[in-house]
Amino acid sequence: PRCGLRTSIYSKAGYVYALVNPHMPGLVKIGKTQRPTAERLAELSQHTGVPGDFLFGYEHPVSDCDLVEQSVHGLLAAHRLPDKEFFQITVQQAIEAILQSAKDLITDH
Repeated sequence: PRCGLRTSIYSKAGYVYALVNPHMPGLVKIGKTQRPTAERLAELSQHTGVPGDFLFGYEHPVSDCDLVEQSVHGLLAAHRLPDKEFFQITVQQAIEAILQSAKDLITDH
């Protein structure tokens, strides 16, 4: 598991989230976690390489956070910073992509 994202090796249930940072205007971080999103937010904010704390934008519970995150990143690929989980979009656009991916993946299975 990367970054301690997983609480169980047997379940992929978790959250796909959108976070913002006032020191990074115009960027939204879209990621996943199997822990409470607030824990992940605090973890990301504590790094010395981050200019300020991240703020909660949105979270969506999903049965497979790996698959939904991958789908969201694919939907928003044109807005993605290279090799990062940051996108030049609004929080509303992030929410719409998360909801669309979660809905599509539920109806496909």
